[in-house]
Amino acid sequence: YYLYAGNGEGNAGSGDNNEDKSMGARVKFKLPLLTKLELGLSGFSDTNSSDTEKIAYGADISAQWRNLRFQGEYALGDYDSATGTDYQRSGYYGQFIYGLGNLDLIYRYDWYEPSDEADDDQKTVNTAAINYHFTPSVTGKVEHHFISPENPASEDYTKTIFTIAIYLGE
Repeated sequence: YYLYAGNGEGNAGSGDNNEDKSMGARVKFKLPLLTKLELGLSGFSDTNSSDTEKIAYGADISAQWRNLRFQGEYALGDYDSATGTDYQRSGYYGQFIYGLGNLDLIYRYDWYEPSDEADDDQKTVNTAAINYHFTPSVTGKVEHHFISPENPASEDYTKTIFTIAIYLGE
């Protein structure tokens, strides 16, 4: 389990000029099934001085059987303000990773709705990716995203991202 508190929305660190704090919690359950199976639940709350409240909830899963891994998450957020701007946003993803030594082959599906007030602002993204682990702390990544907005006025598009990730921990 994890519990945390932060400065809340606004100025960060020593410049924080409000009394508002954000708080959250996460609990993870490890189950002795497959090679690895973990289930998690998360929650977050932030209320600022203008009486805007943001609350988010999530559930996630991580499973592995031999070289095949799956992870997924569903999240729901509520945004409520004193000015009457109230909406929910939600999203989920599922991702498969097949490991071949230093190489990972990845497929991911994302769905996101930034506001439940509009019927046509949802977006789906299908991603194909390859990760190559040069060392345990250096990974090269190539991702190709197929993005489909559900708004009839928006066209589908693609983008490719190249990344080098370096882990600076122990």
